[in-house]
Amino acid sequence: MDLHPATAAMLTSAWHPPGNAGVSVVLILTYHSIDCSGSIISTSPNRFHRQIRSLSESAFEVLPLSEIVCRLEEKVALPPRAAAITFDDGYRNVYSAAWPVLSENQLPATVFLVPGLCGGKNEWVGQAAGVPPMNLLRWEEIAEMSRNGMDFGAHSMTHADLSRLSPDRARAEVVDSKSAVEDRLGRPVDFFAWPFGRVNHDLNGVIREHFAGAITVEMDYVTEQSNPYKLPRIDMYYFSRNERFQGLGGRGFARYIAFRRILRSVRARLSAAITIGDI
Repeated sequence: MDLHPATAAMLTSAWHPPGNAGVSVVLILTYHSIDCSGSIISTSPNRFHRQIRSLSESAFEVLPLSEIVCRLEEKVALPPRAAAITFDDGYRNVYSAAWPVLSENQLPATVFLVPGLCGGKNEWVGQAAGVPPMNLLRWEEIAEMSRNGMDFGAHSMTHADLSRLSPDRARAEVVDSKSAVEDRLGRPVDFFAWPFGRVNHDLNGVIREHFAGAITVEMDYVTEQSNPYKLPRIDMYYFSRNERFQGLGGRGFARYIAFRRILRSVRARLSAAITIGDI
């Protein structure tokens, strides 16, 4: 299996300090819920606070997602060490537990909303086993954060699996989610995150027409060769029960990411093979 260029570079050479020649590596971090349930989408508030403190004290420059995409589109060099912070689904604890920490450290972030369910609960079809019912952000909370610098993206209207919908329904899930958030906030929504990470390639044209970039769940680094419409991220679930994130920027961190990426790829292939065998 071929490793992503950034992963391969980090596994075979020392980490290049800022300003030295080497591979620029950008991490797009993915959080979901900041709570103590221990579920597959959860990071505890205490651990989140430690991770954000580590990030803010590191040599990494924390950028808005929009700046990363802009640099990729305009072929402007990425910083040697940089990161962006994202949250999927729009859980209400982003407002109560994450936003105060981000504000304290003056760090930007992007929250991908499911606007058809805002103010309700995470009760969509296909929710992962063991994830408890949890409240989603209310529009007044979203508006307050938006006024104070938080960015918001679209995550479909109802968190539907877009790979299983008819073309018309899938398109509506995408386009309507953008319009719903824009109408509420009065500002453009430029980025889309695929629900469940399942890309419907028939919608690529729609995504490009309506958004400046799109986020996947491929676990890897962003490099200057990355496609702004297929951006990989680092799933923070893999750091929710250990302190490996404190080694951010080191060889051990790089090896751990590479190991997790390979495991995810193997699982995905096995799952696809089983699905095909069941047809």
